[in-house]
Amino acid sequence: MNLDGLQEAIVSMLGGLRFKINTRTFQNDMLNINSRDDVLTLLIHLGYLAYDSDKKEVYIPNQEVADEFKNSVEYSGWSGISEALKSSDRLLDATIHQDADTVAAELDKAHMLNECVIEKTINEKQ
Repeated sequence: MNLDGLQEAIVSMLGGLRFKINTRTFQNDMLNINSRDDVLTLLIHLGYLAYDSDKKEVYIPNQEVADEFKNSVEYSGWSGISEALKSSDRLLDATIHQDADTVAAELDKAHMLNECVIEKTINEKQ
């Protein structure tokens, strides 16, 4: 599912960011999930995500949970996100091993992908 930008929220959290949510919309009913906030609130209840009640933000609490989210994304059919995660791993590995050619190639791919997403968004708004 990609309710209300759920994919973007998951990707942001995999990148270490926190995401603002409204936990009060969730009706404590696993059969009637109506929004991104419902999904994220359910994941908080199940212990997969942590919640900062002062800032009203959700986040991935540790690396083990982040790894499970990555595994889930890879087998979820979110092919674009799965490829982005793999590309990120290749870029990190190339950086650690000081492989300048691979770093340059992966950065170029990321730049082109972002350019295509921006162009698509602009075209949809016109």
